[in-house]
Amino acid sequence: MAPVAATNSGERAADPLTGIDPSAFHRREAGDTAAVPPPPDGLSAPLRASWQALFEGDPGRALGLLAEAEPAHRRSAEALTLAGFLASAAGDAAGARRRFEQAVALAPELAPALYGRGISAEVGGDHQEAMWWLRRAVFVDPEMTEAVVALHIAQLERARQLLRDIDKRDNGNGNGDRNGNESGGDGILDDYRQVIQIAPHLLPPYLALANAYRQRGDIAGALAVLEQAHLHVGDVPVVLERLSALYQEAGDHARAIDCLERLATLQPGDPGLDRRLAAARDKHEIATLPESFRNVERAAVIYREQLAALLAVRLPELSDLSSGSRALIINDIAERWTEPHIRKVAEIGLMETFPNHMFAPEIPVTRAMLADTAYRLLQLVDPGRRSTPARVSDVPSGHLAYRAILAAVALDVMDVDELDRFFPNRKVDGEQAARAIRRLREIVRESLGKPIY
Repeated sequence: MAPVAATNSGERAADPLTGIDPSAFHRREAGDTAAVPPPPDGLSAPLRASWQALFEGDPGRALGLLAEAEPAHRRSAEALTLAGFLASAAGDAAGARRRFEQAVALAPELAPALYGRGISAEVGGDHQEAMWWLRRAVFVDPEMTEAVVALHIAQLERARQLLRDIDKRDNGNGNGDRNGNESGGDGILDDYRQVIQIAPHLLPPYLALANAYRQRGDIAGALAVLEQAHLHVGDVPVVLERLSALYQEAGDHARAIDCLERLATLQPGDPGLDRRLAAARDKHEIATLPESFRNVERAAVIYREQLAALLAVRLPELSDLSSGSRALIINDIAERWTEPHIRKVAEIGLMETFPNHMFAPEIPVTRAMLADTAYRLLQLVDPGRRSTPARVSDVPSGHLAYRAILAAVALDVMDVDELDRFFPNRKVDGEQAARAIRRLREIVRESLGKPIY
């Protein structure tokens, strides 16, 4: 055995092999040295006892037990690793690093030594080197909790260091590099990618990188980054917000709706969010329709089938009014893309078929026809609704649509010119029809007690 030498004062001097002064230790409670892994398998009894003492928080006793080990055992990689942890406990960072280096040189696959090498690099502030050694330790022993935790901490510290470097570079040149807009932008993007690779659960780098792609007009790149963020950090509102906006910009309304619905569960009762969700659903519904419908709001003239489709798509609340609908025989709409929409509005009475069971889908819509349809809807949802009486100078009281026209004008569904002229026989364009239906939707939702958007 190799006992520890005594000084004249009776105190123990530095251990001759490890060079550690036991007076540098401060006895700790069990668990305070959680950074020390438990003893590995295959240790001699003295080494195991020494390592266990250190693991339990008594470095002074651990050093004494190590001194009692046979000289051959004290020169092993395991003993050098233990000496490294003891040096670290004594505050000797350089001594700890030296012993871990010696241990790794003797046993390159000894996980505690690799771990010790990593934490000594972390103490020295070299997060990148620390990650390299800690990854090796985790690879050798994935069950070593201390190494896994230390690796995560080192990754976060390295990520924060990179973000600080990026901020300094941005503040130093003032050229918008954070968004990748000016010279050096590619380097900024690479830095953010590196941060994400190091710390995949850290959110800010994803947001910054996605913003950089977006500023460059690369919607696909921004989406890929935010999808990766969603995979790692989950349903975070800011990620769902940005994903929904980018999906809509890319024309993927189904995914935009999914993000907004997830967001709605996190932020219930938000009227602004309700409006956005309704708008996204509208766009999704329209995107599934033929090109002729998607362009209807820009059309110079709309036809009966287009008006029926606009009503059915833009007013999903019609489903709440379908309880009193009736089955109809309609002979001229088979295999038309508008068939389900025509049936929906005809069966609840918004638009009528002719006596010969024809709908006449290709007849242009006049302003009087549109007013009649609006009036039918108003009678369904709120027949007793009162409004300021309207003045219409060019529609006689005997006109078939007189009451409908007055109601449509009074409720701001349709308008008159400065001479109060309505022009009942004038054909309706897509913009007029869309405006009228937007106003009708407000009235319908108000009548049904739903938020107006």
